[in-house]
Formats: sequence, C-alpha cells, structure tokens
Amino acid sequence: MFLPVLLMQWFGWSGFLLIALPNCIGAAAMGLLLGSPEASRQFCARHATLMKWFEKVTIGFHLVFLAIIGRWWLDPEGHLAIWLLPLAAITIASALSIAPRQWWPAMGAIAFACGGLVVFNANQPDVAVVWTGTRSIMDLGWMAPIFCIGFILCPWLDGPFHRARQETDGPWSSLILGIAFACMLLVTASYSWIGPSAISNAVIAWLIGQSIFTMAANMREMRHGVGQAIVRIPWLVEIAVVGCIVFVCFKPTWLQCTDLYLRWLSLYGLVFPLLAIAWCRRQSPRPNTAHIIRVTLLILIASGLGEVGFIHGPAWVGAIAVVPVLAAFITWPRSTS
Repeated sequence: MFLPVLLMQWFGWSGFLLIALPNCIGAAAMGLLLGSPEASRQFCARHATLMKWFEKVTIGFHLVFLAIIGRWWLDPEGHLAIWLLPLAAITIASALSIAPRQWWPAMGAIAFACGGLVVFNANQPDVAVVWTGTRSIMDLGWMAPIFCIGFILCPWLDGPFHRARQETDGPWSSLILGIAFACMLLVTASYSWIGPSAISNAVIAWLIGQSIFTMAANMREMRHGVGQAIVRIPWLVEIAVVGCIVFVCFKPTWLQCTDLYLRWLSLYGLVFPLLAIAWCRRQSPRPNTAHIIRVTLLILIASGLGEVGFIHGPAWVGAIAVVPVLAAFITWPRSTS
C-alpha cells in the first residue's frame, strides 16, 4: 500500500497503471489457471519450502516498512517507535493469525471497508494528479518488464492467495481478488501526496493496519500452511530485518529509506520470479547443488542490474535485469521423472 505512492509521484496516473494492471491480472490469473482447489493444494505441497520463504520475507518486509513509518511519521527525533511499532504489530498479527477460520471473512471485510474511510479522510491537498510526474515516462517503460513479471508470477507463491482458491469451488474468488486489488490500489491513489513531512492520521492508521493484517494472513499460512507442510527456515530473514531496522535508527534520509524499501521489493520483482520460473514449472527439476549454484549466479546478476537501474540509474539498466530472470526458462534442464 506504499509502492503506488512512489510510482504516482514519479509517473502520475501512468505509474498507477504500471502497478494496477499486472497486479490485478496476476492476482486473478493464478486462481483461474490453477483450475481447481485440488490443483492449488498439489502446487502448495510440491513447493512448500519456497512458499514458506515467500511468506516469511513478506512478514519481514512489512516489519521494515513499519520501522520506516516509526522513523518518519511517529517519532522523527527518537528511536522508540522504530522498534516498538514493528514489535507491537507482529504481536498483534500473531494473535490474529490464530483466529478461528470463520473470523477471517469478517476481518477481511472490515479491512476492505476501512479503505473507504481512508478515501474520505486522507486530507488530500488540492493538487491534481496528472499522467506524468517527476521522472521521465521513458523510465516507466524501462521499469515495466520487472513489474509485469513480478506481479504476474509472485501470486503463485502467495499462501493467502492459495487459501482463497482452495476455499472456493469456482473461479469467482480469483476474479473477485483481482477486482478487490484494483479497489485497494485506488484507495492508495487517494493519498499519493504523502511524503516525509506530509501525511494524515487516517493514512498512518491504514498503513499500519494493512501491514498487521497482511502479516497475520501470512503467519496463518506459516503456522498451518495451505499445503500442510512443516518447513524449517533459517534465521536469514530475521537477521536482515534487524539489520535494516538498525539502519533506520541511524536517521537515514527519506531517499535512503525509499531505496531500502525498493531493495526489499526487488525480491518480488527479481528473486522470487526467477525461483518460480526455475523450480515451479511442471517439468522443473528437483534442486541440487548445480541448480542452486546456477540460480545463485542468476540472482546475483539480476540483483546487480536491478540495483543500478532502479536505485542509481540509468533506468534502462533495470530493464536488462529481466534477462537473467527469463534465462531460467531456457537454461534450466527439464525434469526427466
């Protein structure tokens, strides 16, 4: 619920479409292409480890973002909110994650309805959003391939998305999910004006509430799992989260905080799509040492190109980052079993 803010500031409504179209299409297409709840259960069982990593990274991503909220909008001069806000949020999310199954439709409906309250209480300045922003429209074209690949492929690793597919017999849940994403993104458009010193209490509450809800949904799948698989995950994500929060404590600039945010997002635009292409196709091989070395090299190449293109510039280098991601299609041996 923050990436559209950056994109609309950079590109206006063109940036909104950059995230809205692939996001809504990807959310709907995953459930439609799976075809049935049983197909979703089989996919989750085959790829339980990667899906657990995806869920854990998503939780870590929101904790880092909450630390940024604490740094800029709750306690700009101190460190207390930087640590307490993520700690309080994950505590509440943990409690919500064990809520009974019948509570979740109501919780989701409440979260969705709160978006309407944000639209009417965002205190948006009288500034019209146009089709351009602070960055060249050419930069948008260079960024588009990574955004499209990320938003189309990442839903396949999203436990809550699979939960929605497995709890319904027909394709309607997937279509509704895509429409709901469009509505939520329009809510984000209502506060695209926010910045390091400009925000409303309604938007702060919305960002915190959405982070808690998303973490709770992912923690629910971490605990039970749509594939009912128990997977032990090393502490790499926790170390990265703590390191990033420590970094935020050193009072980085707004630009440095947004760069940190974008670096976490690169996991969804580069790393997870590459892993999905490599290991989640029907004929993908089981990972072995050679495969892991190969995917590591591709990730390092893609990450380096993404760092230059999306953080430092020029933007056209970011478009090249899609090449090692797509290389997984042609360089990965097919399973013979």
